[in-house]
Amino acid sequence: ALQAGQPCQRKGYDLGRIPAVLVAPESATDQLEMQMVENLARVDMTPLDTAKALQKLLDTTGVSMRELARRLGRSHGWVQQVLTVASPEALEIARRIGVPLNEIGQATIMRMKTWLSDGRQAILEAVRKRIAGGESYSRSLVDEEADRYELETALHLRERGFSLSDLRLLKSWQS
Repeated sequence: ALQAGQPCQRKGYDLGRIPAVLVAPESATDQLEMQMVENLARVDMTPLDTAKALQKLLDTTGVSMRELARRLGRSHGWVQQVLTVASPEALEIARRIGVPLNEIGQATIMRMKTWLSDGRQAILEAVRKRIAGGESYSRSLVDEEADRYELETALHLRERGFSLSDLRLLKSWQS
């Protein structure tokens, strides 16, 4: 901006002299932690990159998730949610449905992780089949297949080929 000859938009600031604080980390661990704090402020960091960086910090520092959250100024729940993205289960989900992990949202990954352990893996298979058939991955596609599974199960009509709208109609008649 200074080279372009534009005045600073912020009142009272001089682009010829930018205030900065230089901090020398005491150890490699401190340096990693400082880098993570700086990178979290960046908008362009993907959830997967953030998760990998958090996991590296946990592995390097040996602190608990709670302590790491405190050091980063985040909640324990936030750290848990972000780490979910880099978990082996998340990688398994991405592999099963045939979608790159970075295209699946954190909340959807957390939801799908429960399906791996509670017997609802058929939802993942149904999502995979639709994607393999040419449909694009979307959260609504996942929602539709989850709804279909729940309705088919409730109505005892698993894998009978009913459309989702027919299943919803049948469920409304049952109510």
